[in-house]
Amino acid sequence: MLFNSESVGFHGTSRLAMGRILKREIIRSDQNFEWLGTGFYVWQDSPWLARQWARMRHSELAAVVAVRIDLDGCLDLFNPRWQWELLQTDADLVAAYLAEGRAVPVNRGAGFRARDCETINRFCEEAEASGLPMRSVRAIFEEGEAIFEASAIRTRSHVQVAVRDLSTILELEEIDQ
Repeated sequence: MLFNSESVGFHGTSRLAMGRILKREIIRSDQNFEWLGTGFYVWQDSPWLARQWARMRHSELAAVVAVRIDLDGCLDLFNPRWQWELLQTDADLVAAYLAEGRAVPVNRGAGFRARDCETINRFCEEAEASGLPMRSVRAIFEEGEAIFEASAIRTRSHVQVAVRDLSTILELEEIDQ
């Protein structure tokens, strides 16, 4: 069976950060609201969304880097096996929070996914402790408005990869705006 274990993603950033990234001085986001937990985020196969995000954030200083990633050891949420395992991790997380009398993290709209983040980080930490490191996380996100009336296709749907282990980055290249 043929399986491509590599992916190309695009990271929107600023010209100021581009030099650092190309020298592999990469900072992983560890905000408690990230969709896929801790990682260096890229849009898979979508330089357009990376460019749009960079321009929104950095206007004339926007830059985009292409990133070739080894997906070996990926918590790939295309695979139903991992979806089931995350469901179990989330149930354990909720039980632990309630047992401790703490509020369970909540997801609130696009861009603030505290519960997803907490569940994925917890799963990855437990997997690594048991000898199965999750080096990246990949998922589909349905976002935006319907592209036409009654359509299930959304204007901003995309696949995102959060690179947890920076050694999975095989190649970096600045792309033209």
